[in-house]
Amino acid sequence: AASASMNPFPSETRRLGLVVRVLALATLLCLACSWRLWISTRFYPLAPLFGLVQPFPYPLDHAVAAVLAGLLVALLARPFSVPLDAGVVGLFAVLFVQDQSRLWPSFYEFFILFLLLVARRPEGGEAEAARTLAGMRFVVAAVYFWGGFQKLTPHFFREEVPRFLQPLTYLVPAEVPFLPALGLAAAVAEMFIGLGLVMTRFRRVALAEALMMHAVILVCIGPIRSHWNDSAWAWSLATAWLGVLLFRGAPPWDARQLVAAPPRRCLPHVLAVVFVGLLPVLDNV
Repeated sequence: AASASMNPFPSETRRLGLVVRVLALATLLCLACSWRLWISTRFYPLAPLFGLVQPFPYPLDHAVAAVLAGLLVALLARPFSVPLDAGVVGLFAVLFVQDQSRLWPSFYEFFILFLLLVARRPEGGEAEAARTLAGMRFVVAAVYFWGGFQKLTPHFFREEVPRFLQPLTYLVPAEVPFLPALGLAAAVAEMFIGLGLVMTRFRRVALAEALMMHAVILVCIGPIRSHWNDSAWAWSLATAWLGVLLFRGAPPWDARQLVAAPPRRCLPHVLAVVFVGLLPVLDNV
């Protein structure tokens, strides 16, 4: 009864509706921070995938970007609309094929989350909402785990961490000698976030740790750093909100929910496991 009283969501369906709204808003924010990436008429060339889809000429490229933004705005009003989700997934897929450089980690994650929503059966009720949320929780947790794992490199410890923490170390009058060790601790902690979020026993600690990490990111690369990396801090902020919505007061995560449907509707969940849970290991091979 105590755990139920701490749950801010009366149902998983209500939780899913709010998650979709935040996901749509986060995608809009990241698109706004990188809008030139999504048009064909820009200063650097596109990198198409096998030339399968030709770039949209001006002004069609602007129109397509506007349609994508319109679909996301519509999802704010109708978060349970599967056709709107499918439209977002379809447009993103075409735009990715037109230019591989659009596959930023943020948009890669958002695309997979929208793909999970396409497989949702609206009339499925609480069970279907729970299954969709289970897939989304896996994706977010896997992003944290692999994000930390891929930081386990000397380059990150010796070069990226000092540059990233410069707004904080600038306030210290002397040189900070333990930054590489701090980088190692941060990478391991991020991996723990991913594991802890799917383990009910450690979920509170992992969620608190994630929020602290995102607060540091906002300070170090946010607006106060002269817009050093707007898209990255916007993605970080979005991930923090999604993490709270997905995991706070959530039921225990059960991997069996990913395949608790007919094979056709399980396909997006299987793809999520492959493309977010397994393929990142190839970056370290």
